[in-house]
Amino acid sequence: IIAQLLFNGEEPPALVPDMSMWIDLRVPPRAVKRELVEGLRTRRFLKTHLPPDALTYRPSTKYIYVARDGRDAFMSLYNHYKTANENWYGALNDTPGRVGPEVPKFDPQMTPAEYFDKWVAKGWETQPWEQDGWPFWSLFYNFDQWWKVRDMPNVLFVHFNDLKQDLAGEMRKVAKFIGTPIDEGKFPTQVEKCTFAYMKANGDACAPLGGGGKTFINKGSNGRWKDELSSEQLATYDKVAKERMAPAAAKWLYTGGKELRIVKKLVHQRLKFGGSDNAVALLANIDILSEKH
Repeated sequence: IIAQLLFNGEEPPALVPDMSMWIDLRVPPRAVKRELVEGLRTRRFLKTHLPPDALTYRPSTKYIYVARDGRDAFMSLYNHYKTANENWYGALNDTPGRVGPEVPKFDPQMTPAEYFDKWVAKGWETQPWEQDGWPFWSLFYNFDQWWKVRDMPNVLFVHFNDLKQDLAGEMRKVAKFIGTPIDEGKFPTQVEKCTFAYMKANGDACAPLGGGGKTFINKGSNGRWKDELSSEQLATYDKVAKERMAPAAAKWLYTGGKELRIVKKLVHQRLKFGGSDNAVALLANIDILSEKH
């Protein structure tokens, strides 16, 4: 999305993964990566999985946090883990600078449900502030830390559900946030190139390390956990989410902004059929929330 907006729908001068580097991955080494980043002659757009307390905050930098329902995020992580290739394991385990034990190899004898039990209840001993997320990192800690800074003027929250439901609208929100004008003649093509189907078809250019479109870019669908997790496991997820995140954060992580749009529609209907000043005030507050999140 960022590449399409920055380059106005034209082909970037290099592959997006090469321009938008994963800054906390140890490949390539830090010195090499710094040289590559500083050598960019375009506006920089980098990616990270780090929480804000592990980053150097800069008021001039725009931070876009993309979130997803934790149950769907788990299923996506499970697919990444299941289809990881030797290049992936080598990048994480064999590159100099690793702290802590190696990421263990995927065990095909374990079911998604068995992996979920570990993911929701086990962290890494080298990161005692995280109590879940194995064999990756804590989704709950990461999201909760970003949620605490969500009202900063240079922080924007985007939810996977909202991208699925209104990709064009979310892209306009992102464009406004980063200060990039939209060329209406090119915008439909830009939106098309950001659809899951397009990225799946061109996955080798989007995710070469993880196996490309055949494996790393999987289905992009929600709700697959319904066929894998028991009611007891879902109850455990709810309990852990409420314990480790603020109530508003946990609720937003489930749904994104769609609930605000539903309420807004209901308020509009009330106004249409003779609403009140309270309804007008509520609508104004919903607009403020929608603009922010």
